[in-house]
Amino acid sequence: MLKVPTLLLLICVGAQAQTFTSLAQTVAANFADTHHFGVVCDYGFSRQAVEELATALGADNRITVVDLKAPGATTQAAATLAQSGAQMLVLMPEDRYVRDGSFHATVAVHAMPGTIPAVGTKSAGLDNGAILVQGPETGGVMLLNPNLPQGYLDKVWITNREAFLTPRGATVQVLNAVR
Repeated sequence: MLKVPTLLLLICVGAQAQTFTSLAQTVAANFADTHHFGVVCDYGFSRQAVEELATALGADNRITVVDLKAPGATTQAAATLAQSGAQMLVLMPEDRYVRDGSFHATVAVHAMPGTIPAVGTKSAGLDNGAILVQGPETGGVMLLNPNLPQGYLDKVWITNREAFLTPRGATVQVLNAVR
């Protein structure tokens, strides 16, 4: 029988792992050729969230993390991420610097080349320039950025299929940003 603290820990981890599940399903259904995801964050602060993202994305994907230790290096971190070949920027929901709704998330999104879209899990990510957001804060509903050029997301749709999550998750590579 599980002791109460162990049970609470399992419940908390399970709830947190769902942060990226609906977003990962939507990205897989609508951006099937996207397999390299990028994150700019304080990795020490957001490591668990990155691991949850890796689990939600599955083993066929790769995540490159640029470890940001000072918010003044956000633009350079985004450039490093773009040079890594990342195809999509994922905003972390609670990072110290680059999180949905933060000033530094806006800097990171706008520092990425126009061909690399950003997504998030909270509606505040739309204010940063994310093309779409979906997660627990949105009730699992996908919200599209109303400021995108007409036709930008012509093929986006919502799916109801269950995500198949592998035990390993995506491969994670961490790069250090210039401090």
